[in-house]
Amino acid sequence: MDRLGVPLADYDDDLIQWIDQQVRLLRARDFEHLDVEHLVEEFEEMVGRNQRELCSRLHVLIMRLLKCQYQPRRKSTSWLATINEQRRAIARLLERSPSLSRAVERMARQEYAHAVRSAAIETRLPKSAFPPEPPYTPAQLLDDDFVP
Repeated sequence: MDRLGVPLADYDDDLIQWIDQQVRLLRARDFEHLDVEHLVEEFEEMVGRNQRELCSRLHVLIMRLLKCQYQPRRKSTSWLATINEQRRAIARLLERSPSLSRAVERMARQEYAHAVRSAAIETRLPKSAFPPEPPYTPAQLLDDDFVP
């Protein structure tokens, strides 16, 4: 029970109820009843989730940019819409978590080989048709007007 006599929610039984309760405890400054161990886990998971989202969106963005560059005659409004959507989502993510901006270049490098593999599958071009290193700067990746 917390100091108001409310039974403590179990983290493993109902995550949403547990989060609601942790928020109430924090607002009431009832630090004694906080589930610190699970709060730390959830915060760490939140950071990881944002990083994974950025990597995933960079993967799709780079793949579409490669497709536009290496199959310009097949460039479609669908490809351009996907590029736009990924950039919009990345911008929202970076607004909420500005510190992730420093990771864009590293994560783009990390995702590049996977994006090449996906682009090769979708274009039916050999992986060797694409540059071995990322051809786009972080500024180009995030520039709404850049499409190769």
